Amino acid sequence: MKTVFVVGAGPAGLYASNKLAQAGHQVVLFNRDLKPGGLAEYGIYPVKEKMKSGLRKQFGKILSQPNLHYLGNVPVSKDRAVTLDVLREFAPTALVCAVGAQGTKKLGLEGEDSLGVYSAKDFVYHYNLLPPFSSQDFSTGKRVAIVGMGNVMVDIARWLLIDDPDRKTEEVIVVARRGPFEAKFDHKEFDHIEMFLDCKAFQDELERVKGNLDSVGQDISKLGEATFPVLAKPAQETPGPRLRFSFLTSPQAIHAGAENFVQKPWDNARLLASVRTHIELARALRRGAWQVQAGRIEIRQRAGIRLHRHCFRVRLDLHGDRLGQQPVHNL
Repeated sequence: MKTVFVVGAGPAGLYASNKLAQAGHQVVLFNRDLKPGGLAEYGIYPVKEKMKSGLRKQFGKILSQPNLHYLGNVPVSKDRAVTLDVLREFAPTALVCAVGAQGTKKLGLEGEDSLGVYSAKDFVYHYNLLPPFSSQDFSTGKRVAIVGMGNVMVDIARWLLIDDPDRKTEEVIVVARRGPFEAKFDHKEFDHIEMFLDCKAFQDELERVKGNLDSVGQDISKLGEATFPVLAKPAQETPGPRLRFSFLTSPQAIHAGAENFVQKPWDNARLLASVRTHIELARALRRGAWQVQAGRIEIRQRAGIRLHRHCFRVRLDLHGDRLGQQPVHNL
């Protein structure tokens, strides 16, 4: 009887093992995690128990075959005790690797390695209690930005707005590099969080990108039929936390504070009050190439002041006593 080693017990590895076992081979299935299932176990939203239960029954039936041997909590890697070369020493008839895409995507932005910046995959693993992610720090603040607008975005927003035990999120901003007609989430999934949509802010955002949509023949009045059915419903006051969208927005950088944690944004009133304080300080410096730094604020008496925060860009002209403010949509 031939023996086949399979590395990875996600859906692909399990179904491959099933076919091999049914063909009469001895199958040894190695899995990094204690539980089998991969993304079917640790990638599905926690409260979708009916879906998870159905998949677990399928996987349990596969693993119950007498010629299929499951070894959980056995990572196979060049950095671990069990490597592919070690498995080859046992001379299996075949070696099947079904480990999936284990890496994470990065945007190549300045500051993306700052604390408080997480890949969606790792964040989902954390709230689905997959070791070692379950014990790692995935702290979030009152305002959270999510880049992307597919079903994974909906799951993470749902966790932050509804099911997170800490319940400290006050606002989720969806940063979408494409327009509202290109939203990729399923309507039935978005139904779980649509009550948090800030309808006024959403309409303002649609007005902001209307010219861009018109230029490519997209009619905003048809958006409710296409990707946002919530627009066809009577507008309601947003309860508690709110959900906002920023369309046609490409992130340029992620700003970190002194402790390398994502910089907290300033609200408008605090921003202007602080800027005015520093104007007075700069005026007191007299002439010269003086520079005062406070956090991320730079003051140059001759060149004026340029302040760049997470949500605002402010330019000041000390010589003319002019104060100008321009909102920045790229978070």
